[in-house]
Amino acid sequence: MKRDLGLIREIFFIIEKFPVTIDKNYNYEISVNSYSKEEIDFHINLMKEANFIDGVIHRSVINKHISVYYDTLEIKWDGYDFFNSIRDRKIWRTFKEKFGNGDLPLSIIKEVCKNLILQLISFQLK
Repeated sequence: MKRDLGLIREIFFIIEKFPVTIDKNYNYEISVNSYSKEEIDFHINLMKEANFIDGVIHRSVINKHISVYYDTLEIKWDGYDFFNSIRDRKIWRTFKEKFGNGDLPLSIIKEVCKNLILQLISFQLK
């Protein structure tokens, strides 16, 4: 399965709204547009591997099946740093126009978006 930075960005927006403590009345389901649960769970696992989030994720060695316990997911410091580099719609749109859906290393994506943010800030300060 190919990494989809747009999906990762949408997952960040959803997890960010989760309550700080587990609330039995909160709906922790994660659904994004036409993505399957398998695609979402795969990307959540990638996010955990990148140290962007923490949570309980079980991966079967036998059939590669991934089970994510959504109510345990939390964004970590590195996750917020990366997420904040792609959060702004204008920055995200500019990035996508220039580089598509992010088939670049994450460190470069973060750096490119950081530079776009600096350009925006510089423009606004003038």
